[in-house]
Amino acid sequence: MSAPKFHRAGRTLSASSLLAALGDALGRIRAEDGLTWDDVGRVLGKHGDTAAHYADASAEMGVLAYHLGRREWGSRFTGEADKLLGDASGEQCPRRAQTLILHAALTLSAALEDDDLTDAEIAASRGTLENARDAIDHVLARLTPRSVA
Repeated sequence: MSAPKFHRAGRTLSASSLLAALGDALGRIRAEDGLTWDDVGRVLGKHGDTAAHYADASAEMGVLAYHLGRREWGSRFTGEADKLLGDASGEQCPRRAQTLILHAALTLSAALEDDDLTDAEIAASRGTLENARDAIDHVLARLTPRSVA
């Protein structure tokens, strides 16, 4: 039996490659952040065993778990899948971008109240900071040169 295919603009994308990209991202995030599968599962609203199945691409992730992972880890989680889908430069609501950027600024400000920003504080804020970085990238992408007729 062959894997289902997604068709877009003359290209074919297998479901298994999309699941593998998301699974690989979960594995990297787990290792980088020192998380357990139960920790990952909590973020995704699932049991740790389910999160591990997502990571080895033996289970298909639902849209709610995907959204929760995207909200927590931003492009660390969805970056490779976005590239496969050709959606890396997707639109983002300007107010949402502002909220993400200001949330990161507030997080850093609170961490700096003691005049020190520790690696542990940065690690704890990683998702917030990366979501803000993605929002800033989307804002800056609007400045790309445009062709003149």
